[in-house]
Amino acid sequence: MPMIIKASFINSIQAKVDWSGGDREEWNAVLALIKNTTGAIFNPDGKYWVIHIDNLKPLAVKAEQMGFQFFVSNEDWAYYTRYEASQDSVAELAFKLDVDGWVQPPHLKTEPRGYQKVAITMMRHTLGGIILGDPVGSGKTIECIGDMLYNNRIDLDKLSPNQILFLCPATLKDNILKDFVKHTDIAHLVTVIEGVRKKREEQWASSTPIKIASYQGTLIYDRDIMPKKWNRIYADEFNAVKNYESKANRFIKELDVRDGIVGMTATPIELNLGELYSLYQVIQPGMLGTWAQFSRDHLELDRFGGIKGSRNLIKLSERIAPHQIKRTKAFILPQLPAKVPRTYTFDLSATEMAEYNKIANDFMRWVKENAHRRVTNALKKDQKGNYITESLRMRQFLDCPYLVDPALPIQNSKMEVLKQLIESVDGKIVVFSQWARMIRILNEHFTKLGYKTIMITGEDVDIKDRMPLINQFNSSEDDTKIFFTTDALQRGVDLISADTIIHYDSLWNPAKMIEQREGRLHRMNRDRGSVLAIRLVANNTIEQTVERVLFERADLADSVEGLNETTLKDWGERQWKDAVKGKVID
Repeated sequence: MPMIIKASFINSIQAKVDWSGGDREEWNAVLALIKNTTGAIFNPDGKYWVIHIDNLKPLAVKAEQMGFQFFVSNEDWAYYTRYEASQDSVAELAFKLDVDGWVQPPHLKTEPRGYQKVAITMMRHTLGGIILGDPVGSGKTIECIGDMLYNNRIDLDKLSPNQILFLCPATLKDNILKDFVKHTDIAHLVTVIEGVRKKREEQWASSTPIKIASYQGTLIYDRDIMPKKWNRIYADEFNAVKNYESKANRFIKELDVRDGIVGMTATPIELNLGELYSLYQVIQPGMLGTWAQFSRDHLELDRFGGIKGSRNLIKLSERIAPHQIKRTKAFILPQLPAKVPRTYTFDLSATEMAEYNKIANDFMRWVKENAHRRVTNALKKDQKGNYITESLRMRQFLDCPYLVDPALPIQNSKMEVLKQLIESVDGKIVVFSQWARMIRILNEHFTKLGYKTIMITGEDVDIKDRMPLINQFNSSEDDTKIFFTTDALQRGVDLISADTIIHYDSLWNPAKMIEQREGRLHRMNRDRGSVLAIRLVANNTIEQTVERVLFERADLADSVEGLNETTLKDWGERQWKDAVKGKVID
């Protein structure tokens, strides 16, 4: 009986390969051929080998060169030819900024921009997972929501639970939910996974088809209670699973995802190609081969196995091209929105929250003691200042405990969130704080981390010495990453070389932040595309109240000077009690 090698698809991107017939020598030759095929994995349960679809054709060619028959059923061959055609479509779409014949899907209220339609259409043609690597602030979330609705990743007729999972850092869960509210009419079908264990169990078991959860909570703590089968997973800040030895990386690869994982990251390679390999092992397992094969083809290792260099990068780029969507900011520049606001929320540690509550209780005692100063429900001239001034201690603590007590630590949760953001954002960044001491602390901290920075505060740099620093930062030849400043630079200067502004703390008056701080970057003479404007907000604190009252309720299209007075004038003890806990003020 002649030797026959047979391949049959077991999912959208993998085929099982086995063989029969021939003599012992031929059998051993086929075994060696399979083992040497890029990314071949042996399944001990089914006792067959698994090959990624991209590596199937090279295997067939080598088998026939060796005189063996390579058999694929008519159905599987038709599937393979459709796959090749889809790769051609992806390659063609990669050079377009719009698509013809777009039909707005039901439930998507916002019509995507042209380049977003292209990304959604590209995802229709891809099989398995893909890396969505568009620039920060370009709207990757709406591209994923569009993929979900336009490409039938979710069945809204049957409404079976747990079809779509959005994974992200804990700070981004609220942003994704807000995008569902803003861009769709199905936000009521979304459940955000949060809270204590019992509450999380109920949330995972709920009937909603869309879940939003954090990496840490889901892939580390909820492994035994979360569903394992999904239609599609959208993983924001996908670099969170770049470490192939981490629990999160191992567990996400165990999930059964029908249509694959979309990994959203503008920076798939932060340190070395090993991280890129790890990410593709999640979304396209086996495509880049085993680690030994990948190392042989693309890495230069030292004698300890560490990565010291790379090679064959053009070949690697061609290999991953059909499995990623990555347009440069320059390419999509004509369609980028003028400014993209984002709020990053985070939780305090238990120790930080206990200390914050002590400071909040001190403030509430002050409020009670001064309640008699309210006259006919209106503030006296100095009372507004006192309320704001007295509440500043809470806000300083959230920025850095050291600001309110030198005996407390400098580093805290907010600084860690800032560090994660700076690591993930391309290009230059401007960081604002209302306190010069905070700016000095941040500048020293990030300088020690190896970042090149510039610092300007009203206390540290004379007015006459500021423009040389500003001109240096705006120079295309300057490699400064972060510009730390106070509101000393909120007026009269341009910082148009930066694409991102981070409000380390928010002001009571949003007009000063939007028109003045952000206006340093978002200028009429700017030709770099959109500005990403980020606010950092600690959950269950006064920062959350500032966010809700001043930004969610205000008409941000208008510059409302004095919004702080009109907002605070009616607050009494009950409102302040809710405010310090981050609750909605009636």
